[in-house]
Amino acid sequence: METAEFLKILESIKDLPTLPVIAFEVNRMLMNSSTSIDLLSETIKKDQSIVSKILKLVNSAFYGARSKVSTIHEAVIRLGFNSVRNIVVSVSVFDAFAMNDDQGLAFDIEDLWKHSVGVAITSKYLSEKAGLQDPDDCFVSGLLHDIGLIILAQNFPEVLKEMMGMVRQEGVSIYDAEKKLLQIRHNKIGELMAQKWQLPTSLCDALKYHHLPIRGAINPELITLVHLGDVICNRYMITSINPKKDKRSPILTSVSPQSEKILEKYFMYADDWFPEVYEKIKEACLFFINK
Repeated sequence: METAEFLKILESIKDLPTLPVIAFEVNRMLMNSSTSIDLLSETIKKDQSIVSKILKLVNSAFYGARSKVSTIHEAVIRLGFNSVRNIVVSVSVFDAFAMNDDQGLAFDIEDLWKHSVGVAITSKYLSEKAGLQDPDDCFVSGLLHDIGLIILAQNFPEVLKEMMGMVRQEGVSIYDAEKKLLQIRHNKIGELMAQKWQLPTSLCDALKYHHLPIRGAINPELITLVHLGDVICNRYMITSINPKKDKRSPILTSVSPQSEKILEKYFMYADDWFPEVYEKIKEACLFFINK
């Protein structure tokens, strides 16, 4: 399918997921440096469903709050504007892409979400340990990195079935299978969705380039951290739809050279630190998926 044809079909789909009004409003407010804590808090409180989910997420074990956060105002003070925005986006995305019956699809969508949560938590961990980037930017970028595959699953199931058949029969990655079947791949679709949701350009880039970090991106470090989180989760088989013949293949064989150079030591000792991160991933999956 050619890019123009694909985009035309994608644009014609009227029920493509959108984020709630509150998410767009928070994004808009954070573009204004004069937005106050009180104003942001009052805006978020207009959507009590979002409020309860934010507080539950902030107070969950995997998010690491040292003491209980009981109000949105306190959450904004404690976490900062950017972190709160990312949490609003995270919980909104899961609501927008509420898992439907995936009978007949080429894979279990829940498995893909588990992988995405794994990449979110792992990217956040790497950011904190390496002192690179905002950990919450890494979290939301990791959570959304494969959102294009969800779009394919929900709107182009036959294309996805053909892709997955190629993955299983030829032993190639889903990204390589996409190259043969589509002119536009899931990373680009993810970028288009992020743009539609009016997310920051750096987050859009993280979705677009997570398979192959490039230096010309606005924030290459963010992309690198998400890329590494993806590679590590695939290595340790945090559920992914991409079957691998060798479940314990060397991690450095699939990481980009640029990323390996930046965070090599975290790869080399992943066996030591990943079990702790895995416990946080399981906790996060309970929040986001197993409701």
